[in-house]
Amino acid sequence: MLVVYDSGLSGYHEIKPISYTTEEWYNDIGKFTLIVAPSKYNIAHLKKGAILFRTVIKQAMVITRVSPDTSQDRITINGFTANWILNKRAIAVAATIATVEADIYAAITSNLRELPNVITATLKALTESFSAILHGGQMLTEFIKILDAVELGQKMYLDVKTKKLVFEIYKGRDLTTGSHAVIFSDEQGTARDLKIEDDESTFSNVCYVIGTLSDETSVVRTVGTATGADRFEYWIDSRLKQGNDEPIEDFYARLDSRGIAEIAKRVRDIGFSVRVDPGEYGKRYTMGDKVVCVSKRFGIAFIAKINGVKRTQQAQSETVNIILGEPQLTLIGEIKLWLK
Repeated sequence: MLVVYDSGLSGYHEIKPISYTTEEWYNDIGKFTLIVAPSKYNIAHLKKGAILFRTVIKQAMVITRVSPDTSQDRITINGFTANWILNKRAIAVAATIATVEADIYAAITSNLRELPNVITATLKALTESFSAILHGGQMLTEFIKILDAVELGQKMYLDVKTKKLVFEIYKGRDLTTGSHAVIFSDEQGTARDLKIEDDESTFSNVCYVIGTLSDETSVVRTVGTATGADRFEYWIDSRLKQGNDEPIEDFYARLDSRGIAEIAKRVRDIGFSVRVDPGEYGKRYTMGDKVVCVSKRFGIAFIAKINGVKRTQQAQSETVNIILGEPQLTLIGEIKLWLK
């Protein structure tokens, strides 16, 4: 069931869509398009700032655009996954990041400034670490860069009991071996509509970041460790300058953060999408999990993380496609190893 809560989360109303398509990502902002009839009921409740909530899968979205179309007799509503709300706030209160989960939660708490109905999840005691000082920039945008570096995901869900939007950092599972292994195979019919894209035209994995010390001398930091033919370099003048009283380690951390941000923009565009059973996603496997995909047709087998999910709901039908990114490719001759 799809319902809409008002912006204060005080009440909800059921919505009957003509169509509803969504995209969600392991560590990014997703989006949606909802098409409904132009009834007085829909006009009254589907307003900017309202929260769409799909009860079965606990999916929360925020409405940012409402577009009535009299020529086609419908209303088109667009918006983003609820985590987008964090970008309403900048990091005005500086935050030191060491233990990623705990320190990002602390940074959020320090920078909410009365942003209503937003809290952080209970700590899972994740141990991933990263060294950075954050000051300035939009909250979620800055957090995404760090979470990318340590391969953690993030999402915001609606707690219907407390009427709060809960921001959560999490880590996927390894489902490549053992009794709970998940294998998508075109031969077995579990990897329908497999699509493969691979583009490295803008890819970089090593960044040289130039900055200026307080004595006006230049310094270059190298971010990334790839070597040989797998090394794709990029040079950037960060225009960052060390503060008069800023420790050199803190300035280096700022330069490194800039390098990480640039590398994050220049990823190799490798993507695999597979249409899956809507009843299995969220139960056997979910966002962030590592799974195995085998295709005899394309002559490959690979392990990859579920980086995204795209859903399309129309009338009584629904399709679910998962996006598998950054695969570890292997030869078709090794498929038997994956299937054991």
